[in-house]
Amino acid sequence: MKNLAYICFLLCFFNAYSNDDSKKGEFSPETMKNDIGKGKDTSFDPEVYADISDTAIQNAVSFDGARGLIGFGMAKRSCGASLKGEKNFTSNSITAFYLTIGLDYAKSFRKGLLLSVCALCDISKKSKKKSDWRGMNASYDDKYHDLSGSKSGFLETGMFTPSLSLKCGYHMKEYKLVAFLKLGISRLSLTYNYILNENEHSRVKINPMVPTIGLGAEMKINKKWGCLGELNFPIKRTTKVERNGVEHCVKTGAIDLRLLLSLAFQDPQ
Repeated sequence: MKNLAYICFLLCFFNAYSNDDSKKGEFSPETMKNDIGKGKDTSFDPEVYADISDTAIQNAVSFDGARGLIGFGMAKRSCGASLKGEKNFTSNSITAFYLTIGLDYAKSFRKGLLLSVCALCDISKKSKKKSDWRGMNASYDDKYHDLSGSKSGFLETGMFTPSLSLKCGYHMKEYKLVAFLKLGISRLSLTYNYILNENEHSRVKINPMVPTIGLGAEMKINKKWGCLGELNFPIKRTTKVERNGVEHCVKTGAIDLRLLLSLAFQDPQ
């Protein structure tokens, strides 16, 4: 009897607890439906932050797409002149400073590889170097050694030097930097003016397309602007031009140094 009474007491206690209105709905579907996540332990949930500051936006740099280029440079033009059948070339050099404008289009690939096509044009004031015939072309002076009078002249560079190149670079993202090698062609313009007694005796103008190799690097300042520098080595080639029955042979080459700013025409992806 004592055990039976104890069992009845427990049944009454649990029955009273189940009918307590103060507890009703605490874990009911209606409550959970309206308070999703309420009472849930969030101590292990990750915290997510979104940086949309101006600095973060500016740092979202990319080298892809079309860009405009502008800057300045210096070129040391080297040349050598002779006549057909002669082995000795008379060497000269002219230093020119110029403004550079251009366009560049780049495309990135896997593992940091970047390819781009670049078209540039160097614009400078014509540079002259005065000399006598022997200092310009000893072979030409020897051919006309019997002419009497003042034999003077000058070498003159052109105003425009266009070039087209293909660049292959490696993108170092942690430094916002691309180091690249380039291969292309440049058109070098050069004129030899031979003057006899203040009258033009012969004028030899050449505009050869010269193969060019180079190297350089570009760093992004922000998502729009970047700066780059490059060093180029046009490979010397010989151009043959006939004037007044005489075939002139002229070797041309140069060393170019450029410092440029780049402006992206579109926002980085």
